[in-house]
Amino acid sequence: HRIILRGGAPVLVQGTVTRPILAVNDVPVSQLIDSWQRVLAGNPARQRVLSGIMLAWPEALAFAGVVGGQAVTYQLDGGADVVCDPNARLPALPLFPVSDTGFPRPDEDAHSLASGALYDLKQGLLRIRIAELKSLDQRQVDTMIGQLPTLECKGAVVDLRGNPGGDFTKMLPLVDWLDRHVDRCAVLVNEYTFSAAIVATVLITHRLGQRAHVFGAEMGDDLQFWAEGGTLDLDQCGAALRYSTAWHDWKTGQPDHTTPTEIATHMIAAGPVEVVRMPEPEQLGAACAFALGA
Repeated sequence: HRIILRGGAPVLVQGTVTRPILAVNDVPVSQLIDSWQRVLAGNPARQRVLSGIMLAWPEALAFAGVVGGQAVTYQLDGGADVVCDPNARLPALPLFPVSDTGFPRPDEDAHSLASGALYDLKQGLLRIRIAELKSLDQRQVDTMIGQLPTLECKGAVVDLRGNPGGDFTKMLPLVDWLDRHVDRCAVLVNEYTFSAAIVATVLITHRLGQRAHVFGAEMGDDLQFWAEGGTLDLDQCGAALRYSTAWHDWKTGQPDHTTPTEIATHMIAAGPVEVVRMPEPEQLGAACAFALGA
């Protein structure tokens, strides 16, 4: 089974069905998450995202007070239980990749457009789906912009849900185009929207002002965060230590000596981002309605 976050709460994925987890061996989920706060990095939103793998890790459960050496029982909303043998282990990465998207299947995009296209334009509504920015080819963005018929586009929805980040500068031509050619733009985000995807969100809202609104759920990080860096393998225990080397401050727009020049050049004081929060099934409909002026 896979455990991910939905609406700020962990759910157990069984096939395509997700069910909220209420407790593990009678210990409430909220108590478990509170126990992990002092060992998990980041703000509460990032910690809740990380709670997915913590809930699937017997040692982490034991650390939080779940009695070890016995079956692990996940008590689910609706009364059903799922019982697991803590000694039956699987490698974590296939189920919980480093850049987890929060979708029921980690290798699929639950919000992809038809045929995996980057954009779709129907009846004046432009929908753009960018699942991640790391491997996105700049030529794809430039080609999309060159193909868009400006007179037919009334509003736009940019879907960044589950986007773990990458290089936000790839979004700059799109931000310019949206500012020039659409009356309204909705941006969709969720708990798995991180790093450069957060930057892309604030760049759109900063440029378009009141013409842009953000819909979905609290993003997975603040506007001030550490990035770049790399990974070191620790010889004695074999653990991988992730470190960061650059500070990004999109709240006040103040770079410091660690901020790369190519990022500091575009840095703005974005201030707090107001997210219109709503359940996932309602997010796309609300974003489309705003984009079309409803």
